Amino acid sequence: MNDLFNALGRLFSAALGLIFWLFAAALGLLLAGVVAVLLLVGVVWAMLRGRRPVRPVYVHQFQTYARERVWPGRRGATPATTDEVVDVQAREVHDNTGGHSLPPATPATDR
Repeated sequence: MNDLFNALGRLFSAALGLIFWLFAAALGLLLAGVVAVLLLVGVVWAMLRGRRPVRPVYVHQFQTYARERVWPGRRGATPATTDEVVDVQAREVHDNTGGHSLPPATPATDR
């Protein structure tokens, strides 16, 4: 009699495990389908507006961190700095549409 209960318990446990596994697989497929539909809608929406689809921000940040090998929150991490100095020539641009030039800037006085 005890062997019968053990066999029924194992059968019930296997059936319950199979049911939970199928439920988890169905839920995973459902979520993957929702993500695929949302991505497709985003691409179609971007194409209708005449713009290129943009990647989500977190994908861009992850790729930036992976490229620079500097992860946020890591101790001792220093931000990437560039040592390039760009020298430009300043030139004044005038409005040719008949507008008047701005008056010279006056320093703010303390009151």
